[in-house]
Amino acid sequence: MIVQTKILIVEPLQSMANAIAALLNRLGYTPLFAASTQALKTSPEQNYDLILIDEAVIRGDLSNFIKYEAKAPTIVMSATGSARDARQAINAGAVDYLLKPFSADDLRDALDKGLSDQQNNKEASSPKCYIAPNEWPSLKNSVKMQQMLRILKSVCTSSVTVLISGNSGTGKEIIAKHIHEQSSHSRGPLIAINCAAIPENLLEAELFGHERGAFTGAMQSRIGKFSLAKDGTIFLDEISEMDLSLQAKLLRVLQEREYYTVGGTQSIQLKARIIASTNRDLKKCVEQGTFREDLYYRLHVIPVHIPSLCDRKSDVLTLTQFFLEREKYQMLSRNLVLSEKAKQVIHDYDWPGNIRELENTIIRAAMLCENDIIEPNDLTLDIPQTSPVMPITKISSDTEDSFEIIPIRDMERRLILQTLNHHEGNRTHTAQSLGISLRTLRNKLNEYQKDGISIQ
Repeated sequence: MIVQTKILIVEPLQSMANAIAALLNRLGYTPLFAASTQALKTSPEQNYDLILIDEAVIRGDLSNFIKYEAKAPTIVMSATGSARDARQAINAGAVDYLLKPFSADDLRDALDKGLSDQQNNKEASSPKCYIAPNEWPSLKNSVKMQQMLRILKSVCTSSVTVLISGNSGTGKEIIAKHIHEQSSHSRGPLIAINCAAIPENLLEAELFGHERGAFTGAMQSRIGKFSLAKDGTIFLDEISEMDLSLQAKLLRVLQEREYYTVGGTQSIQLKARIIASTNRDLKKCVEQGTFREDLYYRLHVIPVHIPSLCDRKSDVLTLTQFFLEREKYQMLSRNLVLSEKAKQVIHDYDWPGNIRELENTIIRAAMLCENDIIEPNDLTLDIPQTSPVMPITKISSDTEDSFEIIPIRDMERRLILQTLNHHEGNRTHTAQSLGISLRTLRNKLNEYQKDGISIQ
């Protein structure tokens, strides 16, 4: 947290302003004060990063205030507001809407979003570190990537739902960002939600928002990501990890273009575009019963697949050189080159982490190498890649008597536990080796523990 970050409090009640200031100080921000919008205009202190303003001060003229008077992202506070008031504030341009009294966590979340939006605006008006897909150096060499680019050109001119697939680290979020920025939805924000990172019982409220008292702990109404997206883009990352019951609600949203807050009775029109991504084969998930077939076809309007780096070896050294040139630019004085042995190691490596792993490897090598020539040791790729784990059941001859018949469920359990033991209890590596999600592995292990099986 940057202590110098200044938050302007526009609050007519001094005791409330002092209480908010105390929260800001605790969170590491510097509070500034203004009792009214008029005081805001005449205040000599014009250098602030975000505005916290009471709704009563604006007197129903929030849109004009944000458009003409506010010089920073604005969070609206209210002691009497509702979810409807919150949506109106967001549509008028507010970053967030807080009902008094609010907790330090609620305030921190709102400030993080407001300051993040401000940073994004600064980046949009300055030279970008972000590289658009049509600028990726690998595209000039890869037929598969050229095919993907042709699909993207068509996708960006429409508002249809897009499903992006590809292994972790291939750049799914970069593709989603590119589609958003090149479409008519770029006038709104890009809101990304990692469906695997949010607990199942909280994801619905996170997506759609909730009313006060909708469930235990819902002390105040909260606006959801779909409303925050306005007419921008919702990016549902790792959609395969969404619970089946929530999949049914998302299907209705896609069909009807409307949704309800948790505990709400009034429908809200969906204006945002939906982009989803997955690192799993959704078709197989449908066959296994973990993903709804009707939702799959709703999402699968325009499929975009990003090939893994191991499937386009000709791109590896081209991308490596690109990252080296970028490091040379950022480190100014260093002219980094790869030795021939290092090039061979990079080319032969499978890159299970794809472009993300390659990029991080080059950044690390640039910092670790003692001279301007990067050697294999500087790459730190000496971790042995795991071999596929063989099933424990063996057939010693062609006779039927020698074949051990094991139920599929028991075989699955044995394979999972054997793989877990092979990786010394590391669940992340186990899930990757088995080709399943970490959540699926966790659920399986919980089942085994309920059956009385000891899990390390």
